[in-house]
Amino acid sequence: MGVAAEVVAHSAGPWCAWGMTSPTSFWFELPPRRSPEIADPPSSPVAFRVRVDLLDTSPPVWRRLVIPGALTMDRVHEVLQEAMGWFDSHLHQFWTGTQFDRRELLNNFQVSEKEEGVWEGEVRLDQIIHEVGDILRYDYDFGDGWDHRIKVEEVFVGVADVPEVPLCVTGRKACPPEDCGGTGGYAEMARWVRAGRPDTFDSAWFDPVELRDWLDEDWHPDEFDADRVNVNLAALFGPRPALAAGFQGVLDMFRGRPLLVEEFLRGPEWTTPEEPNPRAVAEIAAPFQLLLQIIGQEGVKLTAQGYLPPAVVQAWGEGMGYHRSWIGNINRESLFPPAGDVHDWTKRLGLAHRYKGVLKPTRIGLRAADDPLVVWDALVDSLSTFPDEFQEHAGWMTLVVVGSEVPEGSWVATVRALLTDLGWASDGGGEVPPWNETLRLLNFLDYGDRDGGAEAVAALARGVVKQCEA
Repeated sequence: MGVAAEVVAHSAGPWCAWGMTSPTSFWFELPPRRSPEIADPPSSPVAFRVRVDLLDTSPPVWRRLVIPGALTMDRVHEVLQEAMGWFDSHLHQFWTGTQFDRRELLNNFQVSEKEEGVWEGEVRLDQIIHEVGDILRYDYDFGDGWDHRIKVEEVFVGVADVPEVPLCVTGRKACPPEDCGGTGGYAEMARWVRAGRPDTFDSAWFDPVELRDWLDEDWHPDEFDADRVNVNLAALFGPRPALAAGFQGVLDMFRGRPLLVEEFLRGPEWTTPEEPNPRAVAEIAAPFQLLLQIIGQEGVKLTAQGYLPPAVVQAWGEGMGYHRSWIGNINRESLFPPAGDVHDWTKRLGLAHRYKGVLKPTRIGLRAADDPLVVWDALVDSLSTFPDEFQEHAGWMTLVVVGSEVPEGSWVATVRALLTDLGWASDGGGEVPPWNETLRLLNFLDYGDRDGGAEAVAALARGVVKQCEA
């Protein structure tokens, strides 16, 4: 089911499950959405041991978890996704009560649609459930219709008994594959796998030959690894290194509403301190060090138009390995943009300056020619300084995208999505142009025939966001 169709089904609620297309076909109208009863947070820290059952699965798929009560419900959603094994590729909904008296929390999509109600990110788990026997419901994927029942088995009170990170105690059976057709499709796939994945199989749900290509070859319905879940939960919920003050200030401007960029920051790349490794530092510094070494302590006379001499451009391009892949000459800045970029950025970083028609290294540049750490620190400082608000927002979003190891071909589209989420748009109300100086610099550093270049650029981006100087 596509997202649009899923949204329609979600809007219709339980009526779709009964084959009724719309409540308007009845003489009465649905009542307004009701929110769960939300209590004040408890005076002492609490945690809950809960059993999560995926309803209508046989044998049952379930997990036993310990979840800190102080987690907001948008983060409880992440716990459930990780513990069950879902990929968070569909809508979800927390609710209490019965199908005839649903008390729902708004998800991020509903908030973006300006629906009325209480956003899950503003409510803690311990404001919704309180004691043994309390039940919370969690629906995921309104097409396949995965319904989870979360039942409190034990309540822990006090700092000593409340874990900082959610824990998966145990569980049974693998999570169903995404988009497998609901419980019916899952049961048939499980039966096929348990039979040894034969080429001939009597099923009204699927063709076994096609399923062999579609289904992950490692998936088995009877396998579940709680230790693996706990490793991932520790990565998601462990202490996050402090963010650069400027970036934290941007996040604080939007406090109180869900931000797409925060989902990136929960990835494993951001959950550990970033220490610049020597290889990454060397890769990043190489373009600037090479140019500084070529021009030497006395510098080089620029052309009448202010360009680097052809011999310098050629030497730099060959030294960086561009001659192996570049189509065309690499001896003119006008024909070979990377040379223009390194010329420009070497000056911007304060490593060289133009004086009486000569490009000469600065005192910092003289040190940088032999010490890659000097170049790294100059880049960290430069990449966290912006001329205006748009460049600031666009720059930080770019750094998060690149630091999250998004493929280079998707940088522009992803940065545009994050800026749109922050509320930016073009003057005509269309898509925001995402190009910015930070993106330009990182794109330059990621280009060229160099092993480890992409990994080094991602490490630099994370270093700026976490303000890690070498």
